[in-house]
Parts: sequence; structure tokens; C-alpha cells
Amino acid sequence: ARGQDLNGRKNYLYVGDMGDNNGRRKVKVIYQFEEPDVQKLKKPFNVKSKKCIQYPFVYGKKNNYNAEALLVDSAKQKFYIVSKDREKAMVFSGQLSKKNKTQTLQSLGRIKHLKKIHLEPGGIIAGDLSLDGNELLIRTHRRAYYWKVEDGEDIIKKMLNEKPSVFLGQWREPAGEGLCFGPKNSGYYTISEAHKGYVSRLRFYEKLELLR
Repeated sequence: ARGQDLNGRKNYLYVGDMGDNNGRRKVKVIYQFEEPDVQKLKKPFNVKSKKCIQYPFVYGKKNNYNAEALLVDSAKQKFYIVSKDREKAMVFSGQLSKKNKTQTLQSLGRIKHLKKIHLEPGGIIAGDLSLDGNELLIRTHRRAYYWKVEDGEDIIKKMLNEKPSVFLGQWREPAGEGLCFGPKNSGYYTISEAHKGYVSRLRFYEKLELLR
């Protein structure tokens, strides 16, 4: 996920170490580090976890979830996680103000309308929230769901309680599990894994006029 400081001057990347296929990890971690200027990089960029700001978290004493979708709202200083559970699509929130100490996430409930949609095996596997907080995408292996709000509206509340504004995609990406908005929300990117001889590809989908 991508976010900014409160002044909008620095961009940050957030990496979630929160996958848990077997449901055995009690504490997961989100790492935050400053986004590099890729135009100036002359070699691969490496960052050590010890030099990152860390947000360790738990879901609660009696609950544990597997998740891959991480959303960041810099203005509200919050992050959101959507569980990978095919039947539930649970949403949790945490605080970006609680750095380097374990926090218990707040459960916000299920994405109600996705319960009525047949999600493919794997459930929700990626997501992104626009920097202005007005557009949101989450995806499965084959399609994405898009919500949009006006300034001042709560897009997380809308995602939880209202149908997606648009259903996007009918992809055939092998193990495609990446999704993010393009510059100035001009569209979105997806990426697939290399799988059984299939080369990993980065694709860009331009935003249709009806979404602008």
C-alpha cells in the first residue's frame, strides 16, 4: 500500500507481513518505509526491516485471520485489512499512530454485499485506497470491486454496507494477486506471478469515462 505524511510531502510504502494460510501466527506486522525515487535508482532497492517503522498487530485473543489486502488512509492515520476468507471478507482497522508496539485491531464487520457474490477460491487477495481517500479497489483472482465517494464521505463504511459502484475485469492471470491505482487515479495496475511457464506481467487498465 502507499501513503503520505500529514503534509503530503513524503510518500511511504507499506508492506504487510500478514499472510497466514495455516492460522498459526498470532502477531503479524506492517512495515513502513519512505518510497524511493525509481527514476534515480541505478540498482535494486533493498530495505532492512530493522530500519522500517513497524506496526505489529493481533486480531484478538480468540480470532486469527489470513489476509493479503492492505489499505492505508494517511489523512485519518489508519490502515485497514480485508481478510482472505472466502465466506466472510472481514474488515479490520488499526492506528498508524501506534508505532513499534503491538495493537489489537478493531473489527468493522463483513463486507455485506460480497457475501451474496460467489467469490472464487482465494477470496479477497489485494486492494488499494487512493491517496485522497475517495476511491477504493479490492480484487479476487478474476475480478475487482470499485467504490467511490465524494469528499467528506466515509469510503470504508460504504464498502461495508453498499454494493460496489462497478465490477471490473474478467482476468485470466495465473495467481494474479497485485492491484494498485495508477498516477492521479488514471487507472489501475495488476500483476501476476510466474506460474507453470507463464511469465509474470504488469498490466495497466485505463479508467473508463464513466468512473471519472
